[in-house]
Amino acid sequence: MPTGLKRAIYFIDGFNLYHSLDKNRAFRKYKWLDLRALCKIFMTKDEELADVFYFTACTYWNPSRQARHHLYVTVNELYGCKIIFGQFQERGRVSMALCAFPCIPPCGKQYCGKRYSVHEEKMTDVNIAVNILKTCIQGKCDAIYLLSGDNDLVPAVAGRAG
Repeated sequence: MPTGLKRAIYFIDGFNLYHSLDKNRAFRKYKWLDLRALCKIFMTKDEELADVFYFTACTYWNPSRQARHHLYVTVNELYGCKIIFGQFQERGRVSMALCAFPCIPPCGKQYCGKRYSVHEEKMTDVNIAVNILKTCIQGKCDAIYLLSGDNDLVPAVAGRAG
């Protein structure tokens, strides 16, 4: 039965949200957000919450962090959020930091050159863009909200490429 309200769907960049809250001490207490409740705060009186999509990736190199993340995702899923997983990929990097101390053995290089690994989250931006497009094509919403600080997603929301 139609309610006359606009159907609003939220797309949340979980990695971006987490790190935005984590980097500011005052906001760390909000890392365990009820995502549906958060979305309702931003809605207008002529909207109803149709769906919340949460895009995330699980760390595999830190078991305690992985367990906490899994719990957070499970709780929000129980509250009705739809979880879309990306993944992390390990990438090799080379340090371009200036050498502060003579290398052992002395090599005379200006930059460190030490090799190390980093973990990069992959597929989140693409998953968000694809799901926004899919939702619109299927006619499931009247309003879309994107919670992210990632400007790579601007073209997906603005409806233009580049």
